[in-house]
Amino acid sequence: MRKIISSTIIALMMCVGSIMAQESGKFRVGFDLGMAVPQGGGAGLGFYLEPKFNLNERMNIGIRYGGAATFRNIELNQSTSDVRAEVGATGTLGLTFDYYFINGSKFVPFVGGGIGYYGFANIEVDSSVISDDTMLDTSMAIAPMIRGGFEFRKLRVSLDYNILPSSELVNMQNQRVGIVANSYLGVTLGLYVGGGKW
Repeated sequence: MRKIISSTIIALMMCVGSIMAQESGKFRVGFDLGMAVPQGGGAGLGFYLEPKFNLNERMNIGIRYGGAATFRNIELNQSTSDVRAEVGATGTLGLTFDYYFINGSKFVPFVGGGIGYYGFANIEVDSSVISDDTMLDTSMAIAPMIRGGFEFRKLRVSLDYNILPSSELVNMQNQRVGIVANSYLGVTLGLYVGGGKW
């Protein structure tokens, strides 16, 4: 009798776990918006659109599209002080993977990461210190991203770090005049539609 009761309880727990999980084989789409904090100083705004496919109740893969617009600091060769770039932009298109720690509740932590194709641009630079003919040497790169956070029902909170190479600033004579750090930390709040819910 005890074995029957134990088996019944375990079966019920498994059913509840599957009800509280994302549905395997379904699509979901996430929308995230939040802060972007560049390496070396500055601040900005990050935004992402991420369609995903649920491999099972604990894992999904996705395509991440978005980027960050930031005020970033520039390290100049001829100066010991940093100069702020008025506006910098980073765009990305990449593949992602997330793993969820299902715990029987609607509060579900996750960890994940991905790899993406990033593009960098300085839209406007402080021209009082850097001449107008200065430009970014490296404008594209393939780079990784790691993240973690939690989901509650259809709400998502995420902390991600985009590990990007620095770009060199060069003048028209192809001389290096400074460095721009492109890596940034993202803190986003978002929601998703489809794919089941916790």
